Amino acid sequence: MRSVAFPVCLFLNVMLFGMCGYMYLLWLQYWHRLWNQKQQDQQVEYDMSDFRRNEVVVEYFDDPSIPAIAHHKSKRSGGGEDKKSPLAFLHRDAYSGEITSTRLLMLKTKTVAKLRQTVVDESNNMNMDQVNPYGVQPRNTRILNDNIVCDLREKLEYVKTLKKSDIEGSSAQDAIPDTDLFSDQNYYNNCAVVSSAGSLYHSNMGDFIDSHDLVLRFNNAPTKGYETDVGSKTTIRILNSQILAKSEFHFSTSPLYRNISLLVWDPSNYSSTLQQWWNDPEHNFIEPYVQFRRQNARSNFHILDPSVLWLLWDFIQGHTMSKIRPNPPSSGFLGIALLLPYCATINVIEYVPTQRAVQRCHYYSPKTDALCTYGVWHPLAAEKLIALEMNTAPDNIVFNDGYISIPGYNKVIC
Repeated sequence: MRSVAFPVCLFLNVMLFGMCGYMYLLWLQYWHRLWNQKQQDQQVEYDMSDFRRNEVVVEYFDDPSIPAIAHHKSKRSGGGEDKKSPLAFLHRDAYSGEITSTRLLMLKTKTVAKLRQTVVDESNNMNMDQVNPYGVQPRNTRILNDNIVCDLREKLEYVKTLKKSDIEGSSAQDAIPDTDLFSDQNYYNNCAVVSSAGSLYHSNMGDFIDSHDLVLRFNNAPTKGYETDVGSKTTIRILNSQILAKSEFHFSTSPLYRNISLLVWDPSNYSSTLQQWWNDPEHNFIEPYVQFRRQNARSNFHILDPSVLWLLWDFIQGHTMSKIRPNPPSSGFLGIALLLPYCATINVIEYVPTQRAVQRCHYYSPKTDALCTYGVWHPLAAEKLIALEMNTAPDNIVFNDGYISIPGYNKVIC
């Protein structure tokens, strides 16, 4: 019996120690991964903090005697910079007022790395079978042109809106305009796509934004009271369907939506027909749209063909190595695609994270959430990487002044 018991005990001990060792290694690997992630997040936060004003500094800037960080001179301070500013750590060049080239390169590197890491993390943590409300079935979209702007033009030259003939038989047919959102005569030298990012708060970019021939804004982002930072001019607004469907946005009475061009979008299922979507939209926006159009028959108010959203999604996925979120692109990326045929240059304001990056979601609200910058529903990080690839402006314009420049279709040789 002893001769049998000894090897059995030895085997059981080896198994026990082996299991304990294996569990220890798993535990060690888990905590090592958490530690690395924490260190990476802290490092990114540390690097970005050298180039941005956090919420504490934003509150400090409520004092009108202190100039804002923007490259554009502050009206509040009468121009010029206060050498005792809390932002002295930015190591600005004494003559140009811009952050030094070395730190500019560091900021660009960290920003791009963070965007790429976000795309990869989303892909690794995403199960298309479980989180795919629109039934997205990615197509193998070929890249038709090496120039990314040209490739978008090959796939979607014009953003399509609905016409009366698209919804024949509907009682709302009379409310749909026969005209296009832009006429053939509409062409602009420079256009501004103004994000609603919190980084615009105390940016002093208002005059620069208003200097554009066309200014595009989104949803319920206000200008009144924020003119110094975001300007007052609005040519067109892109609205998601919730703005019309939910009473909290006061669509029928707010002056935000009057005397300008409007485009509303509502997502369809990836494979739905136009009729299927029209009969069952995600949000009940059709009734308030029809009411608005009947009361304002001359308004330039259009509905986006929902297939456009998935054409753009396919384009983004086709230029992204990892899987992206199976949700429609943001209004910002839609705005870029909308203006490309009609603008010589599109300046997209505070869309890509810059030296002003903050956790504040919107310039008109104190709510904070880091996910607002890198995306929580739209495939936002992937969009911003593609927008950077489209950009032709130098790094100091992008990360110091706060905007990317994208050439319109007519300015690109394809």
